[in-house]
Amino acid sequence: MERVYANMRSVRHDMKNQLAVLARLVDQNMKKEDDEIREYLAEMELTVRGLDFHFQTGSAIADTILSMKYHEAVRQMPELTMDIEQLIFPQNLRIQNYDLTVILCNAIDNAVEACVRYKCLREHPWIKISSMERGKMFILEVRNCFDGQLRLKNKREFPQTVKEDREAHGMGLYNIKTVVQKYEGAVDWKTEDKTFILTVMLKNAKS
Repeated sequence: MERVYANMRSVRHDMKNQLAVLARLVDQNMKKEDDEIREYLAEMELTVRGLDFHFQTGSAIADTILSMKYHEAVRQMPELTMDIEQLIFPQNLRIQNYDLTVILCNAIDNAVEACVRYKCLREHPWIKISSMERGKMFILEVRNCFDGQLRLKNKREFPQTVKEDREAHGMGLYNIKTVVQKYEGAVDWKTEDKTFILTVMLKNAKS
């Protein structure tokens, strides 16, 4: 996946340059009233732009997951906004791709589920994902809107799923915790008004 990601970026970069040269040649050698080739080149440029990943964080795995989850979510919530402007993965990140996938997929799935319920309030659903480094710790934060309703029971560490089949669902946060413990980290959550905040902290260093 990382090789495909790198190759696509390389091809996209070269194609943009090639199209720019062709456009300049067309402008120099064609009559102003003949716009057919110009329109054709403009369509090609749009196609090349379509090769861009919707999200670009510096991690091929993260970009793939974010794009996949976002496109799945907007099918049922076209108005969903996903802000990853402050989400950056350092080059020296020691978290394995498999573990990163577990964390991101479960966190985003939970956020999307909350947004679906929030949408029923006729509000604009949103998700914001950010990250930071503090010494040897890598901190990932996922904020999302929710309807203000949480199901807390029997002093459990995390809220329960609101889905009917609780045996098959509601394991996402526990799966994240299992992964985080491998990196001597922790999982925390809190709410502020109608915002759910999930914080995942991992030690970005060899054990």
